[in-house]
Amino acid sequence: MSAEDYLALIKSLTALCPVVTGFSIIREDAQGDKGLWRYRLTLKDGSLLEMFEFFEIQSGQVKPIKYSFHWQRDDGQIIKRWDNAAHHPEIETYPHHLHDGAEDLVFAYQPVSFEEILQVISDAVNLSYSGFHMSIGKIRLLKYLRNLDFIAHGQLKTAIAIAYHHS
Repeated sequence: MSAEDYLALIKSLTALCPVVTGFSIIREDAQGDKGLWRYRLTLKDGSLLEMFEFFEIQSGQVKPIKYSFHWQRDDGQIIKRWDNAAHHPEIETYPHHLHDGAEDLVFAYQPVSFEEILQVISDAVNLSYSGFHMSIGKIRLLKYLRNLDFIAHGQLKTAIAIAYHHS
């Protein structure tokens, strides 16, 4: 997988997610085996999800270097933020952690991926749309597709769309 393929995957999953009602690309860049993206999503319940990831592709695998997934209500109140900013060394999973409901409510949390966060938030918003709730099989399929080296940029988007429509 290339950095461009990974960016295409993120955009495809975002476009396929019925939780998302609005999508802004704040920044996006892929240079060789490194890339970054910052997107702002408006969700069906009116909440906002601001996402950032700086990543590297190593042996065809995505390796996040820095990330932040900030979910807030429409009034600005934090719901949750998953990140790996190095400002809580007392946390067992340092630097990975979760802010839950407030900036000062910080908990240990294992590293997370974009797909996992989108699933957690989709479940929390409790959509009536049943087609997006990922099963373990869908998560494995997405990880498999993400790891294929031979899928070209356009083919990746098509493969993901087919996976969702046939599952």
